[in-house]
Amino acid sequence: MNVLFYSPFAKADGLEPSGAARMADLLVQALRGAGATVSTPRLPRTFDGRGDEAFQNLVKIQSGEAAAALLLQIERGQVARPDVWFSYHVYYKSPDWIGPRVARELGIAYVIAEGSYAPKRNGGPWNTGHVSATEALKSADLLLAMTRFDQICLVQLCPGRVQLFVPFIDVSSIPLRVRPHRKRTRL
Repeated sequence: MNVLFYSPFAKADGLEPSGAARMADLLVQALRGAGATVSTPRLPRTFDGRGDEAFQNLVKIQSGEAAAALLLQIERGQVARPDVWFSYHVYYKSPDWIGPRVARELGIAYVIAEGSYAPKRNGGPWNTGHVSATEALKSADLLLAMTRFDQICLVQLCPGRVQLFVPFIDVSSIPLRVRPHRKRTRL
């Protein structure tokens, strides 16, 4: 299975000291460990930490251009055609303007892990991002909620498509020391 992985918030390259980047990297490793071929094309990061509507609109345009370019690369065979689009960490500050379009045009599954729906952001400084993140969440075939709170909010928005998916750690680098079992002696 070919999976196209995208994180609009943080890149899954391990170069930035970020818990979100580390989680993205772990998700990529988990997908590969499950047998998927995962690609992580260079796509625009959409994170807006200031609530700047002009910036949100600019990144939305850039994301539309990136989606069109990626679809063309897939059509030309320059990028492997994915079976699944997998986005990580989609919320009002980092909406996904690329995944829903690519998934729709290719007719493939669209999955979001750690999506977050915050109705209180409607109309505020991140309104453009909020509306777009909400549209992306609604278009997803599967939403993997990493907290119970996110699960509750997402189920209200997308009933039947939300699965609790608690965070995990990579234990492969933790040395395991097994002590020999000692027999207890009776006194």
